[in-house]
Amino acid sequence: MKKYKWMILFTVIVAISGIILMKNITKTNTGSSTEKYETLEAKVNHFEKSSKIKIVMYSTETDCCPDLEKFYNNYNYKSTNLLKEYNGKIEGLLINKKSLNESDLKTAATYEKKYNIKVLPTLIIFDYKNIERVRIVGDYQASEVKNTLERMLSEI
Repeated sequence: MKKYKWMILFTVIVAISGIILMKNITKTNTGSSTEKYETLEAKVNHFEKSSKIKIVMYSTETDCCPDLEKFYNNYNYKSTNLLKEYNGKIEGLLINKKSLNESDLKTAATYEKKYNIKVLPTLIIFDYKNIERVRIVGDYQASEVKNTLERMLSEI
């Protein structure tokens, strides 16, 4: 009987560890798109001054319900991969509000107001003159965004 209890305990521990590990693997550190910069404000300043085509993605994370958590994890993962694919060709900024500190949240709020971002997630593509060309509220198809970026890059 003792052996049976130990096996159940071991199975539960392994299952919980697996769940925690998978949750951490699927989370992307997208809020910290300020790798080269101390603050989000510095990253946004660099982003806005760039003469490249720009894409900004406003997102968050949640753990309130599995469907919403899956949606945002997928959105952030897809957005991170898109930015990696176009690294060097465009200026990209993924702002994950859930992972921002208090100072960066203020910067994010200022940016939201400036660009009239009312719903998360929102994706905006600007041309090299900082003119908004595309706004997608909610989920997006990566292929459509790639087609738009490729078309805009070919126009330069």
